[in-house]
Order: sequence, then structure tokens, then C-alpha cells
Amino acid sequence: MVRKYFPGAMRNDDTIKAVVSIAEGLGMNPVNTLFSYSVCPDEINHEFGDLAYVLHNHFGPSFSLGGLGGIPFSGKTGFGAYASHVPDDGYIFILFAPHCAVSHKTVGSSHLDDDDHICGYYHRLGQKKLSTACGACIGAYEAVKNLKEPPSA
Repeated sequence: MVRKYFPGAMRNDDTIKAVVSIAEGLGMNPVNTLFSYSVCPDEINHEFGDLAYVLHNHFGPSFSLGGLGGIPFSGKTGFGAYASHVPDDGYIFILFAPHCAVSHKTVGSSHLDDDDHICGYYHRLGQKKLSTACGACIGAYEAVKNLKEPPSA
């Protein structure tokens, strides 16, 4: 289902292996690299095994740039603080990661039928209805989709 909405998407484990391999190939390691991330603060982005979680554990201490929909909101001051914490002659590693859930349309459903899935919604623990994930991304998508003409510069 994910590949229907996001052709070329990779499984989380494959993404982690590729990212770590590339970083290590560039000479990055936990001693010379300060990992930073900008992921939505949504609770479903901070679960065991998620990309930011695994990279934080791989590289050690990390620096949060905040974020909503994957876009950092720390501004120049936050980036300056992050840059000042990087090891001497070291590397920066920044993960910008929006998210978009794909869930069953019917809460509690276990069907594998593509038509029973919906993009942009998630069934959160303890909730009877689906809620957006990521609400910021879905809102931006809907705003762009409803534009009659491109915005002026």
C-alpha cells in the first residue's frame, strides 16, 4: 500500500542500513559526528525502531532542531547552536523527515485489500476514529491541491 502512494519507498530497515553505510563511507562515526533531526513531534515518530530513534542510538547524543512536517523551526539561532556543538573537524548529520501514515479506513480492520486503506490517517491507541498523520502535511497538501493558480512571489 505504501508503494502505491509513494513509489520507490524503502522499508525502514533497508533505509537505516543504507543511511548508516553511506555515513560510515563518508567517515562519519559516533565520535566525530553530531546527529541532528527535524521530525514532527507526533508520538508515532518516536517509537522504538524508527529512523530518528535508530540514528540517535547509532551516533550517540543528538540535537533536536524541532520540526513540524519535517521542517525545522529552530531558525538561525538553533542552527547556530547546533553548529557550535559539532566536534572539532567533525561532521554534521541532519535528518529532515516528514511523515505520512497509511492505515485501514475501518478502525480494527485487518483486511489486506488496497481499497480498505487511506493515506494520511492513523489509528492512535485509545481513539475510536482515525486522525491525521501528519496533520501539517495533509493541511499543506490540501492547500496546494485547492490552489487555482500558483502563488505570486
